Amino acid sequence: MTDTTFAPVGTRIIFENDRVRVWEIELAPGETLPMHLHELDYVVVALGEGPTTVEWQDGRRETSRHTPGEIQWRSAPHAHALTNDGTRPYVNRLIELKR
Repeated sequence: MTDTTFAPVGTRIIFENDRVRVWEIELAPGETLPMHLHELDYVVVALGEGPTTVEWQDGRRETSRHTPGEIQWRSAPHAHALTNDGTRPYVNRLIELKR
């Protein structure tokens, strides 16, 4: 990756041990989690529903609609920003798998 300064991966860490780190991500309508770097593989569990847009570091954009309980796997490393495009708060849990 580049020498860019990145934001934290989530809103706050809610659990951590020697195997995993669990982040809460909570975004108000229209709010963006700034560009952040994922250095560990992770699983995301959506707790709410609604549309989001991921903007990758290379400028690509992906829009998704999430449903509660939806699970996604993501391989690291990569960097992106996440925007809540909905009219309600968007909340998920992001579980980083430590090596």
